[in-house]
Amino acid sequence: MKKIRQFKGNLSLLLILAIVVLCAGFFIVSCGNKPQRKAKDTNKGAYAIDFSKCPTNSCSATPQGNLTTRIPDISNHQLTLEAWVKTSVSTTTGSIFKRSDGARGVELALSANAPQFTIRHVIITSPGPPAITGTEAFTVSGSALITGLWYHIAGVLSNADTHMAETPHLDIYVNGAYQSSATTNSNFADNPSHEEVAVSFLNGAVIDELRVWGSRRTDTEINNCMNTELGIGGTCDRGVPELAAYYRLNEGEGADVADSSGYGFAGGFEYIRGAGDFPPWENGWVTPGAPISPAD
Repeated sequence: MKKIRQFKGNLSLLLILAIVVLCAGFFIVSCGNKPQRKAKDTNKGAYAIDFSKCPTNSCSATPQGNLTTRIPDISNHQLTLEAWVKTSVSTTTGSIFKRSDGARGVELALSANAPQFTIRHVIITSPGPPAITGTEAFTVSGSALITGLWYHIAGVLSNADTHMAETPHLDIYVNGAYQSSATTNSNFADNPSHEEVAVSFLNGAVIDELRVWGSRRTDTEINNCMNTELGIGGTCDRGVPELAAYYRLNEGEGADVADSSGYGFAGGFEYIRGAGDFPPWENGWVTPGAPISPAD
């Protein structure tokens, strides 16, 4: 009888521990104040998201953090944003993805098919008292992309003098080749006011393999890993702390988008149908995706 009671007690303890672990996992991948989904880190093949299939030309996914599971800090950090992009029209303009609220943060975008990388930060326009503040943005641009072809774009906020003497400065790469640099007037990006990474596009483009790094990726690192998914260990490791968010976009169905960085900032694709109305959008999956190899 004593052994039976002991077994039941151990079973109850194991059940409680299992529930705690399950709940903890749920809150890590499903956080924020917008409707979030528990997206699995699935890989059904070489999929991508085609924003030309958006019902209203205003579709996005906004994976969010919260007070207990915060998206990693970008303020005063070197940064790198990477994406694969294919446009369907020569005038494609809009945000690919960003950690920005429009006044502070960092963004990778296109302007009439030309890739752009931008940082934003707060400045004091008048010392006061009271002090008056404003915002300031700095952008580096690359050559316009040819419609219908896949391109890898990388924007780097660099504190090294490899391509420009000023530190920090902005660099932009297309298909692993350095294109140009731009000044930041010695400024880093500021943290945005909200805890989210926005994946969005205003008109026709296909995007894939989005990466946000809280560090400067070198020319060699960009070239070594742009043609392959990030795996566990090795040269292209997704387990490093510098990888702040990673969206492979290989779900292939549904509205969910998983974060493969390990931080768990999952979200769901939505579109704006009316004021305050954001229905799930799940019809944008296309194959093949970007020309990259699966992780080893």
